[in-house]
Amino acid sequence: MAIKQDIAGFHIQVTVKTCVDEKVLLKLAKNKGVRIYDFNQMWMRRKNEGFPHFYLGFAGMIEADMEMGICSLKEVWESVLI
Repeated sequence: MAIKQDIAGFHIQVTVKTCVDEKVLLKLAKNKGVRIYDFNQMWMRRKNEGFPHFYLGFAGMIEADMEMGICSLKEVWESVLI
């Protein structure tokens, strides 16, 4: 995973280095109870880098919930990362 630092705020843009597409990653996250935002569905244009991009939003969350969500993503995506 790569975090895009220059556009971070209450959200983080994440690039997932994987061979699976966005839909698979979204489904894995949803099944784990983690809501993420597909960068393709956002208003911004993305560079076509070949890997799926997502936004992780943290507005209104406490630190413990942020950590739990990130750990959950790591757990469900670990098997599909390259």
